[in-house]
Amino acid sequence: MRVSRKSRAKHVPVDDEEEKSAADEAQSAEVLEFVTALDEYKRKHQRKFPSWSEVLGVLRSLGWSRDRPAA
Repeated sequence: MRVSRKSRAKHVPVDDEEEKSAADEAQSAEVLEFVTALDEYKRKHQRKFPSWSEVLGVLRSLGWSRDRPAA
């Protein structure tokens, strides 16, 4: 007997669903921005599969930087 995904999902209270929905929406906008920038890079540089260094360059072009821990 197979169980559908919906029936396996945990019940989330309404308030949590609203908060989760807003967070998902913000994350979705960020994901879309990244995917669009990566697609533009691939087209511009004729790269079907960019290296991880190139992906890092795209992230940096979007303003990303890693926070360095205080030594």
